[in-house]
Amino acid sequence: MDQVREEIQKEIGAATKPAYQPNVFNPAMGLVLDVAASKTTANQSSFDFRSAELNLQAAVDPFANLFAVLNATPDGLEVEEAFFMTTSLPFASIRAGRFFANFGRLPHWHDHELPFVNRTPSLDTFIGGEAQADGIELLHLFGTPFFLQGTLGAYNKIGSDNDRLVNNGRDAGRPLGEFTYLARLFSFLPVSDDLGIDLGISEAFTPKERLIDPTTSPSTPVDMKNSERSLAGADLTVRWEPRSENVYRKLIWGTEVFNNSEMRDTGAVDPTLGTEVFARKRAWGGYSYADWRFSRWFSTGPFFDVAENLDDNSIKTRTYGGMINLIPSEFQRIRLQVSRQTNGVTTDNQVYVQGFLTIGTHVHVFKDR
Repeated sequence: MDQVREEIQKEIGAATKPAYQPNVFNPAMGLVLDVAASKTTANQSSFDFRSAELNLQAAVDPFANLFAVLNATPDGLEVEEAFFMTTSLPFASIRAGRFFANFGRLPHWHDHELPFVNRTPSLDTFIGGEAQADGIELLHLFGTPFFLQGTLGAYNKIGSDNDRLVNNGRDAGRPLGEFTYLARLFSFLPVSDDLGIDLGISEAFTPKERLIDPTTSPSTPVDMKNSERSLAGADLTVRWEPRSENVYRKLIWGTEVFNNSEMRDTGAVDPTLGTEVFARKRAWGGYSYADWRFSRWFSTGPFFDVAENLDDNSIKTRTYGGMINLIPSEFQRIRLQVSRQTNGVTTDNQVYVQGFLTIGTHVHVFKDR
């Protein structure tokens, strides 16, 4: 009997000891691999290592979390995102550092999360690649009967490939008028248990752009009045996800449009001053796609994109095609895409096979919406 009692005491003592957690102070980590093979009219055949992305995230303390994304591409290693986000403010959440600005829907998705292989011409033309920004954002959830979130932001610029502005400002600093300011409203409307609609409107406004005069040597910025840039966007997403089918049957239709207004170099030279002539140009573009998850393993759908040239809106680049996705799990996707891109002068027929795999923690979450 005494022996049984001793054994029970040992078991109780072992159960009350705190479990050893060697990673309790280490950040959660994850790795994302994005590779593709292509056959196109323009570039013939190619195998592309697109990126290997390291994700890090951890709680700093009860008041903030820290996130980082390091991205290795054939061009080198860069800090794609590194920012903190508050967790305990009563009125809003604040994030600051380098992150993807909350403009629109797909602009702040990473390339491997997109519903097509490549970032479309409308996203590249109007955003300038991914919506990467160095700055600060305030996110507020309104106390309305329906879901309504607002975002206010201020940044050096928006767009990783946006060359209108630079991140480090001018030599003498950056006036407040040369930052880019963002306002966005986003709402989710549950139509039924199986059907929901996402609605968003966005505005990115730069009060003053320093336009570059290429006729000078070296090229110098032109201090011009009325040089503001306005980029507006509206996005609509309809999601049909029947609860009886779990997550293996769904239909997603996403559409987003952009309108851009800014001063552009006309290519003409003022005969009196001998300087470049700038004029206000307006252009629009957008995309639409559908993704039908028709089985446990597969989804498919078409897409279309149109983008007007920023300097001449009579020139339009149109891209259309379709894709089929093999989805073994939420951590892996193999995509076949067939598409055609034309600008009225040249046509590029394209075939892509893309592989996306992720392990560990994914900081910006696998997008399936």
